[in-house]
Amino acid sequence: MYLVAILLGVMIPIMDYFNLHLMQNSGYKSKKYLSVLYNRFFSRATISILANLLFMVILGLIQYLFTIYDIAVNYINYFAIAYLIFLLIDHIILSENCKLPLKYTKRIIRLIIAWILVNTIVVSLLCYVLNCNHFVIVYPFIAIIILLKPFMLVIANWCLYPIEKHIFNNYIKKAKQKLNSIDIIKIGITGSYGKTSVKFILSDILSIKYKVLPTPHSYNTPMGICLAINELKDQEIFIAEMGARNVGDIKELVNIVEPDIGIITGISPQHLETFKTIDNIVDTKYELAEGAKIVIFNGYNNYTKKMYDICQKEKYITGNDITAKNVHYEGCYLKFDLLINDKCYEVKTRLIGEQNVENILLAVKCAKILKMTDGEIIQGIKKIKQIPNRLECIKSGEKLIIDDSYNSNVVGSKYAINTAKKMGKKVLVVTPGMVELGDIQYNENYLFAKHIGKQCSYLIIVNKINQKPLYQGAIDGGMDKENVFFADNLEKAKEIIKQISCDVVLFENDLTDDYK
Repeated sequence: MYLVAILLGVMIPIMDYFNLHLMQNSGYKSKKYLSVLYNRFFSRATISILANLLFMVILGLIQYLFTIYDIAVNYINYFAIAYLIFLLIDHIILSENCKLPLKYTKRIIRLIIAWILVNTIVVSLLCYVLNCNHFVIVYPFIAIIILLKPFMLVIANWCLYPIEKHIFNNYIKKAKQKLNSIDIIKIGITGSYGKTSVKFILSDILSIKYKVLPTPHSYNTPMGICLAINELKDQEIFIAEMGARNVGDIKELVNIVEPDIGIITGISPQHLETFKTIDNIVDTKYELAEGAKIVIFNGYNNYTKKMYDICQKEKYITGNDITAKNVHYEGCYLKFDLLINDKCYEVKTRLIGEQNVENILLAVKCAKILKMTDGEIIQGIKKIKQIPNRLECIKSGEKLIIDDSYNSNVVGSKYAINTAKKMGKKVLVVTPGMVELGDIQYNENYLFAKHIGKQCSYLIIVNKINQKPLYQGAIDGGMDKENVFFADNLEKAKEIIKQISCDVVLFENDLTDDYK
């Protein structure tokens, strides 16, 4: 029995895919992990934990009865082994239901080892204290260990903090040393929205003249930026996307990169749950302006225009010498007239959405600062590739699919609805709404859905987190009740789409596995 208890203490961390995945998605921040876990109390994983608890309690009672009636006690251990098999099956089911798989990095492996040690020590000590022959006590105790396993994981995470901090500081040190040892132009990009889009647009334009390395995908954390710096070879320009969820996050990234040029794309109430106020968001994004030598601001956002006004260093803003007019669509292409210092150029791009015009203007301004000619810039705009999952236009049979699933902000979501409406008469929107907006989350999702109700024909609400404000907003916006559908996940939403006749399907926003 004692060995079985220890085996469970070892196997739980190895097989508990859900909690490891959740901790990784939370950036290994215990507070956020526990907060997300609390919000998912009635999720599939919680039901699994309660089933585990009930299983072990029943096992203890059976063991007790076997002992009283002198039935072969050893047989109960086969039940424990069967439970381990149940854990394995549970692990497989949870892993298959995740949008993005758990990444078995060196850090997650260290966390698994630490969790095993914490579990094993606690289980061993209590089994010894309780006496392993007291089966009726031991099995319920193991059940409690299963119930408290998230907290055991947090303890393991805390124990690893000094080690992880040391490793992290070494990564930062090596990255800074490498940047300081090479002659390279460093560009930092931040904002509540548009960071990734501007990064890739700018990279495509600058690559006409320079060797450029942008941070890959949506890498915008200290570790992500350091990993990108390690890939630098003979590049002439490094572009770092800089994300933030808390005050001081951008300053930390600026200290690593020490950008020559900073670009601030726009401000909206994104991540208000952690920032608490819009002023905190503005102050944090402005940390890039304080750390960069030259700063470019979006002239079409009220917050960034105010930032421009107070900035005391070399600064530029779009909407003055770099502007656009006559924006219109031709199928899946966006066309507009680009004005550079009063010279007009007709441009065409596969990027859709008016916000991408703003993003292109920011990139054009940066390119001019870096001494690119108008001709090189126009050539670069033609080269711009569609950005996956960000207003990505895909033709599917009779329907036009607009994949904006990586968008998750208030401003971008409204732009996306307007774009979809311009590209078709009957628009179907598939969305779970927006998260991490703090106290304004209900109201912003209500207003978002009200806009959908006014502009679009159908709505599929995915998941439950924003179901009430999205439904009420769509109805108040004028959408018929029978045109609003509900789906527990994206796969079920796709089944509903097949039954609806429409011109355009917009996938707007997506949630990580943290939300249901």
